[in-house]
Amino acid sequence: MTNQNIQSILEQAQQYADEGNLQLVEQTLNDGLAHNPASAELMGHLGYFYYQQKRWRRAEVLLKAMTKTGDADENAQQLLHEIQKHILSCPRVNFTTHTSAHNTYYALAFPFLILSLKLCELFTKQSYFSLSRFINTLKPAPAKTQQACLAYHKAREILIASNAMPFQQRGARILDLGAGNNSLPVYWSRFGAEVIALDGSMYGFPSLRGIQHRDGGSAQFICGDVTRLPFCDSSFNGVSALCMIEHLPYDADKTAMREIYRILKPGGVAAITVEGNREHFEEWIELPYEIGFQIGNEHQQIEELFCRNYSEKTLNERLIQSAEWETLSSGFYDDCCIPFRNYFNRLQPSISRAVMRPFQPLLSLMFYRLAQKTDTLSPSSIGFAVLRKPL
Repeated sequence: MTNQNIQSILEQAQQYADEGNLQLVEQTLNDGLAHNPASAELMGHLGYFYYQQKRWRRAEVLLKAMTKTGDADENAQQLLHEIQKHILSCPRVNFTTHTSAHNTYYALAFPFLILSLKLCELFTKQSYFSLSRFINTLKPAPAKTQQACLAYHKAREILIASNAMPFQQRGARILDLGAGNNSLPVYWSRFGAEVIALDGSMYGFPSLRGIQHRDGGSAQFICGDVTRLPFCDSSFNGVSALCMIEHLPYDADKTAMREIYRILKPGGVAAITVEGNREHFEEWIELPYEIGFQIGNEHQQIEELFCRNYSEKTLNERLIQSAEWETLSSGFYDDCCIPFRNYFNRLQPSISRAVMRPFQPLLSLMFYRLAQKTDTLSPSSIGFAVLRKPL
């Protein structure tokens, strides 16, 4: 590739940047570098692009490669040094080790949790979906599945989706997007509906298949892209996406919502939950979470997670107004009075958190309440929208 061609790539990327289309900026620079992997100029521009987005490790890889070409100037060296300081400051947490003590303690705590949830259901007259019955299926489940389903905010999401999905309707088709380690689609499939779990990565499928093999169910598992769903128009009665949409960068959240609308039958329902906040913001987080956005890439060398926090305005503009939806319900759950979610999300070990962790669903029902005002939402809130495709 000639210098003239490289210059045209950079000009095209700059044009997309001026238009605010960062997705095409990244795609243009990556495609250019793929065709000319020795171009220090493209490495530098793409590295600086990632630096601006605080995607430190991607920027480091490119700037290190640039220095090896001998074309890195003093500014590039300083930038690389700054990036490496950011990387050193990022916490590294091992989420993959689960001791037998963890499983033993959870097994002891489950009877008390389930009894408490049954009492809550008795007083709230929650009859369509039994959270206690679902939680009861997790007793012998792997630790990752337990943590995915028992997380503080997850109890509310499970109720939102389960009260919206027609999983007890024989012959209904339900699609769950981004299931990860959440066994909810397996549980739904026991009641008559045809349930498909689609994820961008297969990291959670082995544990879900193990639960299904042991306890029954007929869910299907598919690796796919939520922005290009491999299904025909008007082919599902319900679609759920629990805290998944916010991990789609750029405008992929809008694209995914239009895809959900396309595959729903008229009258079909979508249940969507996302991270919420009083103000909209986006960030790339570098922690070793298992996230399957990169289709088929099971072992990412660069561990990064995109997260978008929706305000009331952007929940409406980006999701609810993405197509001609009918809104059945929407809003935010928050725990601003007693911020339990932030408490459980802290990285430092704590005996009190370890003792309370199995009881997160109960605490969620008690303290994670519908927000009356969205201008005071805390960073631990979740937004939700239950939408219907018109008949």
